[in-house]
Formats: sequence, structure tokens, C-alpha cells
Amino acid sequence: MTLRTTLLLMLAAWGSDMRGKTFLQKNAYFMSKLLGEDLGFRPHYYGPYSPKLEMALGELRGMGIVSESVSTFGVVDSAGFQRKRYDYSLTADGRHVANAIQGDLKVESEAIDMAVKKIKRAGGDMGYWSLAVAAKTHFVISASGSSLSEQDVVDRAEGFGWDVDEKQVCEATEFLGRLELIARD
Repeated sequence: MTLRTTLLLMLAAWGSDMRGKTFLQKNAYFMSKLLGEDLGFRPHYYGPYSPKLEMALGELRGMGIVSESVSTFGVVDSAGFQRKRYDYSLTADGRHVANAIQGDLKVESEAIDMAVKKIKRAGGDMGYWSLAVAAKTHFVISASGSSLSEQDVVDRAEGFGWDVDEKQVCEATEFLGRLELIARD
């Protein structure tokens, strides 16, 4: 199954707009971990990021299968750029293609659907920043190969250029435990 197909099925399973690039990337990260698939995630400013996923998203947009809308907030960041959020959803053609693929790839589609439902149940209404902290926490813990204290996660996250605190890591580990991606105490 191609990364475009995986992303298309994830968007179909999500069922509504994916609000923001970070939100989409982090949900795809957790889905990939639940499915045991390598989608090319590597450390990045907001946590694990997949340039391959970004490319697949661009290809789906170019084919008219995914639409992108931009919201501006009238806020200018320290570099002088206006803050924006990019939201993604399937177009009518995208929904048609997704339905056809779901029929052809029933097992894969059901696995993605189950992963998305598990993320939604575990996260409730988590925003993009909480998901980013959770992805950073998971990445650090996975890279260590052993259990870590919250302070250890904070310290090792600094090595990736990530700024998280113990309270955020505690909340993240609760989410990761609900996803069954780490053992809960």
C-alpha cells in the first residue's frame, strides 16, 4: 500500500477536517505506531515529522483528492510572518476514491479505521500542541529502549531541540498509555 493510499484512508477514517499540518502529522505518527508501519518520521521542531507524508499530501492535493484551506489569525510571529493554519479534508472525488479503495483493501482499511478510532478515544479533544508533546515523548521513550522518568524524557527531549516540561510529559504518558504504546504504571 502506498503512503498516498494510507493517508487517503486515514483522512477518510477521520471523517472531518484535519485542523492543521501539525495535527495531521501527529495523528499520522500515532497511526503508524499502532499499525507498525514506517512512514518516514524523523525528529523535527514540532516533534516527529515525515517529509514523505508531506509529499504524499501534496500529491493528493494536486490530484484534487484532498482540499487544503488556509485560516489566518491576524497575528504576526517574531519573524514577521502571519500565523496560518492549514486544514485538510477529502474532496467529493477523494471520498469516491476512498470508498473504492476501502472496498479493494478491506483489511488495511479496517486496520486504519481502528487505529484512528483508538487515537480519537484516547485523545478526546486533544489539540495539536498536546499531540506534539505526546509524539515527542513517545519518540524519546522509543529511542531510549527503556523506561524513563518524566525528568529523563525532558532531559533527552532537549537533545532533539524540544522544550517540554514534566507536567506535559506526564499528560503525554497518560495518552500514550491509553493508546497502549507504552506500559502504564
